[in-house]
Amino acid sequence: LLCGIWSLKYKIESAKYVQESYLMPAAEVCHRLWNERKLDVDAQRVSTSCLALALNATSLFETVHSRIRSKEWGAKMSFLEDQKTLYRELERELKNSEKKESNVNKIHLIKAMRTISQLEEEKQSQEEELGPYAELAMQSFAEALTMAGNSSKENWTGHVFQMISIWFATFEILPTINHTMLDLLESLPSYRFVPLAQQLFARLNSKQGEEVDQFHITLQALVKKMCREHPYHCLPMFFSLINGRDKKKDMISGDPKAQAAQRIMASLREDANENELNLYHSYESVTQWYHELAVAKITEDQKRQRKNIRISSVLNKYRRNFFDSFDCPPCILTQPPTLRENHDYGNFVTEPSGTELLKGVL
Repeated sequence: LLCGIWSLKYKIESAKYVQESYLMPAAEVCHRLWNERKLDVDAQRVSTSCLALALNATSLFETVHSRIRSKEWGAKMSFLEDQKTLYRELERELKNSEKKESNVNKIHLIKAMRTISQLEEEKQSQEEELGPYAELAMQSFAEALTMAGNSSKENWTGHVFQMISIWFATFEILPTINHTMLDLLESLPSYRFVPLAQQLFARLNSKQGEEVDQFHITLQALVKKMCREHPYHCLPMFFSLINGRDKKKDMISGDPKAQAAQRIMASLREDANENELNLYHSYESVTQWYHELAVAKITEDQKRQRKNIRISSVLNKYRRNFFDSFDCPPCILTQPPTLRENHDYGNFVTEPSGTELLKGVL
């Protein structure tokens, strides 16, 4: 492992050679030690070796991915399509041409065939490299995250971002990547994804298409896990997505983001216990009130007040509900509790500790 990291740092060997000769064997040895002894030090070694493997695979993936997204590659693929069109035209002409013309067309046909074969081989080679690098990177990142525990030595948010970026970049061109991510979700620690909740929620949608649908099925499963295990951090943003939809658009054709969020919330409520249902209701109410307050019309007298404007004085239609206490109160929206690895936030009634709970709204 150390030899591989050293070789990559000083570029002694190619990244592909280092991966196959050093990093992958090192990860296998670390896994074997962990399976035999189950020691914390072995778990840390597994995490370190898998992270090194993931970073190297990511580098190889980015090299191939940037190549197939470059202008030069696009021009080459356009030339390939032109050659295929030329080949079909030459075939038609060959059937209808005389003997002299036929020989000339055969020569051009053979040249076009060779060009197409070379370009198709190059295209297939690049596509075959892209998938394994992406799969290896995501699986290695997942293993490193799972075995790292609450270690803060690494920039784990940055590594999660790299993992998500690979997934987002390939879900249309590599349909199997969605199934890979879905399989990894069960073991992935959800608290590592909470710092990226805003970016993940923004990708919620209800588009059609087999690959796109599988992507959104996987994304919705991840968002559901985050909201269920870390409600105090995720629910405010999640309900804002639902409450902040364009109501006119929603009435006409349906807002895809709001529809996807509503489906996730319906699924969460189906699996929730009584306290969880009460907590969902509390956050839904508070975020709805803030949204209504943001778009409410303010009187001239209220405009002169800089603070201490009661919500009930602005939103009269909600007056009855403002003085009701919450059975499972949300926390102050800007002061969530400390993010917990084991997602244990107590009973939702008097806990979690370490934060101020919102008992009611005036």
